[in-house]
Order: sequence, then structure tokens, then C-alpha cells
Amino acid sequence: MSEDAQPEHGMRRLYATALELGPLLLFFVANGRWGIFVGTGVFIAATAVALPCYRWLEKRWPVMPLVGGFFVLAIINEVMWRGFSTDTWIASKMFLSFPLTLVFAFLQVPLLKRHWDGDDNPFASGK
Repeated sequence: MSEDAQPEHGMRRLYATALELGPLLLFFVANGRWGIFVGTGVFIAATAVALPCYRWLEKRWPVMPLVGGFFVLAIINEVMWRGFSTDTWIASKMFLSFPLTLVFAFLQVPLLKRHWDGDDNPFASGK
């Protein structure tokens, strides 16, 4: 990979990260300002915009929001929503769902190290 491509790749990754975290951040802002129903609507709309943008930018669908959100986090969300107060449910988004997402991401590093081939592999020896 040439030196000129490094800044472009870094900026693209920054945009991809913003697209992954943006809907959640917008949810917290809207919820705090206008309540849970507006917050949820903003989150759904932001996700509907972010997913195709991520697909266009990275040429693939983001696995974390699609898989991790529709199975594990969906179950946790239902338990928290039905069994606890609205404030506790909202807090669980930050203090339960977000840390679980980070743990899942870090657990993927060994898999990436084994199967990521190419010049842009940051785990390759000598880099």
C-alpha cells in the first residue's frame, strides 16, 4: 500500500466508525432532550441511513450492527425493556450493550490476525 493511500484509508475508517457509533450517540442525545419515543425514532432513522452509507463506503455490510444487534443484543434489550424501568433500560444501553459490543470486537482480534492477508494487515510482522 502506498503512502498516499494511508491517509485515505484512515479517513475512510474514521467515517465507518462514525457510521457505526453515530446512531447510538444520536439516540442518547434525542432521548435526553425529547424522551424515549423521539430517541427511538431518531435511532431507527439514523440506522436506516448509516447502514447503506457504510455499505457504500466499505463495500460490505457492517457485521456488528446486523448480526450482533438482531440476536444477542436484541434479547438483552427485550429483557431490560420488559423487566426494568425506562431509565434502567436506557442506562443498560451504555453500561451493558456497549461494553458487550467492545468485548465481542476484542475477541475477534485473534481471528483477524489468522485470516487477514494482504499488505494492509497491521498485525503482520515487521510493521
